Amino acid sequence: MKTTSRTLLRAGAAALIIATTAMLAACSSSASALESGAKSDGGSTSKDSSESYTLRVTDPGNSGWLAVAKHDGTLEQALGPLGATVDWVPAKGAVSANLPLFSTGELQVSEGAFTPVVGAAAKEAPIRIGAVLDTETAGDDSGIIATKASGARAVADLRGKTVAVNPAGKGEYIVFQALAQAGIAPSEVTLKYLQPADALAAFASGKVDAISTFGDFFRQAKATGTIVATEHDIDSQDREIILFTTDLLKERPDIAKAVVQAATPLVADRAKHPERFVNVFEKTGPRALTGDALAWQLEVNRSRPAVLRLPTPQDRTRVQSIADLFAKNGVIPKGVQANGLIADLG
Repeated sequence: MKTTSRTLLRAGAAALIIATTAMLAACSSSASALESGAKSDGGSTSKDSSESYTLRVTDPGNSGWLAVAKHDGTLEQALGPLGATVDWVPAKGAVSANLPLFSTGELQVSEGAFTPVVGAAAKEAPIRIGAVLDTETAGDDSGIIATKASGARAVADLRGKTVAVNPAGKGEYIVFQALAQAGIAPSEVTLKYLQPADALAAFASGKVDAISTFGDFFRQAKATGTIVATEHDIDSQDREIILFTTDLLKERPDIAKAVVQAATPLVADRAKHPERFVNVFEKTGPRALTGDALAWQLEVNRSRPAVLRLPTPQDRTRVQSIADLFAKNGVIPKGVQANGLIADLG
């Protein structure tokens, strides 16, 4: 009986080994087939271009090249062949104010500038410089404006004054750049950290002595204040850009490239036909520009011809200079490198 039992046990064990071996061979064959299939698709973890994809873009409002793109369906036409659709997401008027939306994936594409991307490096924000709106020099539509009551007329007059700036963005950069050029220690000026709309309200109510801002916020402040310095005056290295989130760049770089390609002729057309880029959706009403505001925006469009292109070594030098200035003033840690903030779409 003992011999028979051992024989049966050995036979059962052998059968089990044979069955297990067969099962492992089948699994190995299936795994090889899956691996082969993955390699035939390029071996990448990025999503297939035939899959549907929703691209989340900052809603541009009523003016600008992005507003024209939305009105004409330019991005939708460019992205359709890639299986992508566009979701226009309402957002605030500054990249630094929208960082939470980029971090949660609610926004993936936006207009912007070098400065907020650099400033966001301290928070490890998932945004990168994708394309640059190249202009010969910085413009006169951004800068520092003082209240009449402050008596400030030059950068040197800002000593002892309070200036409203958007933190880690263009406003703060302009102040540090202006002070550095004038040889004034940043400690001699008090910065009040406010997003552009709140900064403008503080300026209008006299709660601050000056404001460092951009776009229509600059125009509104200029109407009642005194221009202390513009970006052009201080040789600003900041430039307009299109920025993308890192998840988009990793998953669908083809979509990011398509956005740049679609935007290129629009950016080139802005200075040639400035009227096309204002009051895009509404000619009247609360969002429409009229009077001085309309004339000012048309002049800005006309006087700032730009070419959209991928970042160059010169752009990397500009971004690095901003990073170094921010690091020197404690806005971001030391050691932030420009290359880590710029996407490679070449």
